[in-house]
Amino acid sequence: MVLLLHVLRGPHPVLGWVRSTVLRPVLARLDDDAAAAFSAAYAAALRTAYPPRPDGTTLLPFRRVFAVGTRPSG
Repeated sequence: MVLLLHVLRGPHPVLGWVRSTVLRPVLARLDDDAAAAFSAAYAAALRTAYPPRPDGTTLLPFRRVFAVGTRPSG
């Protein structure tokens, strides 16, 4: 397993990153007002968990598993 550090920028960098992946099915089930309220509350929690650094970037640790498969010869 490899731990990568994504260097993110912007006003809500972690929310923007997860919105395009894991949050898609969650937000799809909510109406516009509920999605906006959820996103605002989640963005506040993410800012606490992943505060911006002095240079304005936010580091997001992300675990990845890289695997290589081979086919037996013969």
